[in-house]
Amino acid sequence: MDTNTCPIRTGRNLKAAVLGEVRRLRKLSTPCEQARLDVETFSPYSGEKCIYGQLFGWAYSARAREVKQQASPYRMKEYWGDIYGFIRFAADADPELPERDTPLEYYIVRHPNDNGAILNYLRGGQHTLTLTLNDDYQ
Repeated sequence: MDTNTCPIRTGRNLKAAVLGEVRRLRKLSTPCEQARLDVETFSPYSGEKCIYGQLFGWAYSARAREVKQQASPYRMKEYWGDIYGFIRFAADADPELPERDTPLEYYIVRHPNDNGAILNYLRGGQHTLTLTLNDDYQ
């Protein structure tokens, strides 16, 4: 296996990657940026209304890219259909991957029931975050 890849094949691994990214994102973003998060206008498919878009004004701004790289070293590399077990995130060293989704971006699209809790946690409205994905999900 390529040393730049990290297979995330179980719910436990995905949850750990997402929770780590959310925690780092909360530390790396400013209170002013966090205050921009709005669950009512949130849309994971919009460059302005997705998680990085709401925080930094545009998902592909220099600030968003900088924080995204620090918040998660992983990007979606491979994905076939709706089968979760075939997802691999690669280390960000690959220059073709910086625009690809992070574990958090993947999770908020595929598991939207937790989006409100994630946004609330990032805004500082709660001190802990629990994701509803089962550890044995595949």
